[in-house]
Amino acid sequence: MISTKQIGAIILAAGKGSRIGFPKLVLKIHDEFAVDIICRKLMSAGTTQICCIVVSKLNVSQFSSNHQICWTVNPHPENGMISSIFNGVQSLEKSDGYLIVPVDHPMFEFRTVVALVECFSKNPNCAVSPKYKNQSGHPMIIPYEIASKLSEEDYDGGLKQFLVDSNCDMIYVDVDDPGILVNINTKHDLERIKS
Repeated sequence: MISTKQIGAIILAAGKGSRIGFPKLVLKIHDEFAVDIICRKLMSAGTTQICCIVVSKLNVSQFSSNHQICWTVNPHPENGMISSIFNGVQSLEKSDGYLIVPVDHPMFEFRTVVALVECFSKNPNCAVSPKYKNQSGHPMIIPYEIASKLSEEDYDGGLKQFLVDSNCDMIYVDVDDPGILVNINTKHDLERIKS
């Protein structure tokens, strides 16, 4: 049986945040960094292997989660999410699967992570994604066999297309968690969450 100890978590935080006006790494909700919010939820779900992908390790000491996760620089963030996941996989110990968490999707509940891991433990060759009211969201788990094939190069269509082209089946887990759909891309998105 796969447990959270055999799942590596990769927080994607190397984005420029051009639409919101500042790097996604320093995104805050109610005075708490999104990175710290995500780490707290992952650890509450039992995840211990956590890597955060950044463009620079400068100032990472400001995060309360600093000593509990590894920080990995993506030297080519312009290559998109695929390159960040690649660098995360290289930085973590080999795992059965990798939980992919964009830093601008911090509103999921820890119980969603538990549900995803439980499903993945029964379907270790499949990608697993949460679904709320027929809409899929984040975070998601991809199996090692898929993650190990990634490269630093950009991929047309991104991760979803890579999964399709790799013949990786996707399983959707219904969750009572509207937070999986919350994407903080703009200042308006941020203000809506804070209100």
